[in-house]
Amino acid sequence: MIEVLLVNEEDRITGKGEKIDVHRKGLLHRAFSVFMTDEEGRLLIQKRAECKYHSGGVWSNSCCSHQYSGETLFEAASRCIRDELGISIPLTDENAHEAGVFTYYKDLGEMKEHEIDHVIVCRICSDAAFVLNPDEVSEVRWMKREEIDRELAEGVMYSAWFEQAYREAVKFLDMTR
Repeated sequence: MIEVLLVNEEDRITGKGEKIDVHRKGLLHRAFSVFMTDEEGRLLIQKRAECKYHSGGVWSNSCCSHQYSGETLFEAASRCIRDELGISIPLTDENAHEAGVFTYYKDLGEMKEHEIDHVIVCRICSDAAFVLNPDEVSEVRWMKREEIDRELAEGVMYSAWFEQAYREAVKFLDMTR
């Protein structure tokens, strides 16, 4: 059983809940979205595996998940990168940054996303040897921001949280140029 951190509107931990149950009930919980950039400034995006219990088969950020009890945000993101993309990157204050935080709610039918999402930006080499977890990710691609902007404008299907998380990442990247 995977337990996620329940939080209040100020992102203070109020308890824990079983992940599927939390999503069925639409309870507010903590999540994170990672955006990996390469030496050319491109962003790595992933196509979520079709078998995911929600949002399967749509494009999303490099990886995303939930922080578990006893983990720091960067430890949780490192775990997710390893579990979804098959590479080991211990995230630290030197190679990763929290780019922003936002709250969102999306009714996906049987599941409801109600999260305070911490956006993390980190840099890796574009020649990283990914070993995709087929239960999580079906494919990845490096994209320029202009390409992502065009796809969003054209209505290409991205995850419910992607556009807000992407805007936070872009705002951070623009400030740190």
